[in-house]
Amino acid sequence: MNQPNKRFKKENNSSLPIVIGVIVAMLTLAGTGWFFFYTPSGKPPVSVETPLVEPIPTPQPKVEESEKSSPVAQQAPIVKEKSECELTSEEIRNFFSHLDQQEYIASLKFKGGSHTHFSRLIDKLIANPPVIFQETESLFSILNNTAHFYRTLRKDDVFLIKEILQKEGESLESVMALFYRWSELAPQCENSNIQVHLPLAGLYEYAGFFINTLGGQSYLFRRESRVRMLIKYYSILILDRANENAINRFGIDIRPAIDSLLSEMQGTTNLSAKDDYLAKLILLQDKYGQQYGAANVEIPEGK
Repeated sequence: MNQPNKRFKKENNSSLPIVIGVIVAMLTLAGTGWFFFYTPSGKPPVSVETPLVEPIPTPQPKVEESEKSSPVAQQAPIVKEKSECELTSEEIRNFFSHLDQQEYIASLKFKGGSHTHFSRLIDKLIANPPVIFQETESLFSILNNTAHFYRTLRKDDVFLIKEILQKEGESLESVMALFYRWSELAPQCENSNIQVHLPLAGLYEYAGFFINTLGGQSYLFRRESRVRMLIKYYSILILDRANENAINRFGIDIRPAIDSLLSEMQGTTNLSAKDDYLAKLILLQDKYGQQYGAANVEIPEGK
C-alpha cells in the first residue's frame, strides 16, 4: 500500500489548479442558500405596483349556493413542488450563470458558456486519472502525479481555475457542497440538462490520489488550509461511498485520513460549516473503528 502520511516541504512557486475543489464536491444542500436568492440578471426581482386605475371586473359565471359550499369548489389549486434533482440542477445553472456574468470569465468568450467549458475540463480529468496504486515503485509515477493537473489541463485553464478560487473564494464551501450533492443525485436525475458528470468511480481515483499518494499530498500541503481541509473532507466522503458500493479496488484505508483531518479541523476557525464536518467525521471514525479496529489495521481490498 502507498505511504499516506509523509510530509513535504512547502513550495512557494506552485499554483495548484484545484478543479477537484469544484469536482468533489464536489457538497449537502445546507449552505447553498446563496443560489436560491440569485437571479440570472444579477438584479433583484422587479415588483409590480398596483395600477392607479381600478380595472373593469371580468364577468364571472354564476355559482349556485350549493356549489360555493362544495369542498371541491373550495379546494386550492395544487402546486407541484420541485424535486431535489430540479432544485440542485437549478442551483448549478445559477452558479455557471453567475460565472458567465463576471468580466474575467465573459472576456474569454467560451463557446457554450462556462457550463460547457468546465464540464469538458471535468470530463478530461475523469478520463485521465492520476496513478494511485504502486506510485512509489517508480520515480516517473511520482513525478507525473506531482505535475498531474499541469499535464492534463492547458496552462490557461490552470490559471483560470486559480483565479476563480481567488475571486469566488467566499462561496467555496457552498459550491463544493453543491457539486458533491450533485455527484450523489445525478444517477437519479434522468431528465436533467446539467452537463457535469461526476461518476463515483472517477471521483474515487482523485479521492485516492489526495488521500493516499505522495503526489496528491504534496499538492495539499502547498494549499491554503481551508482548501486543503475541504478537499480532504470530500475525498473521505467519496472513499466511504466507494466502500459502501464495494468499488474500493485498491483497498485504501481512510481511517488515518479521518483521524488526521479531525485533529486539524478542530482547531480551525475559517470554515463556516465546521460543526457539520466534524459531526460527520466523528460518525465515520466510529463506523470504521467498530468495523476494523485501530487505524493502523489495513482494510481488506474491496471493502
